[in-house]
Amino acid sequence: GGGARDRARGVGARRYRGPAAAWGFLPRGEGRDYRDKLHGANSLIWRSGDEPQRVKYRVDDPFSLYTILEQLVFSESATGRPILVPLGPKIFAACCLLVASQHRRAGVWRVTPGRYGKARDCKSAGKLIGMRVELGRAGAFDA
Repeated sequence: GGGARDRARGVGARRYRGPAAAWGFLPRGEGRDYRDKLHGANSLIWRSGDEPQRVKYRVDDPFSLYTILEQLVFSESATGRPILVPLGPKIFAACCLLVASQHRRAGVWRVTPGRYGKARDCKSAGKLIGMRVELGRAGAFDA
């Protein structure tokens, strides 16, 4: 997501983590404008260090996103400690938290600009997406 500070925080998190495998999740929204802004906003991350593997997902399909994240975290947990760093969009952050709640070895890092970060208005795409989640029970996710 976001602006220059978000990109810098994403790059900083990758550098702090060291040579661990990196996966970049690319949200697909509605419209060319969204795709163009996303590409520009994340170009610094793609150029920083080793190229992360890219995973595309639809922002209007949280169940598929959760499934992809869960499978990746499950497989990475066998050999390491997966760290999820959601910079946006909000649906990605929500799915990261849900996945981490099911995997003790997974962590979620909230990378913020600290007291210098300012809230900014975002224009909604107008589409409402909902989730219903029951924690502690396998297969209890509806989208």
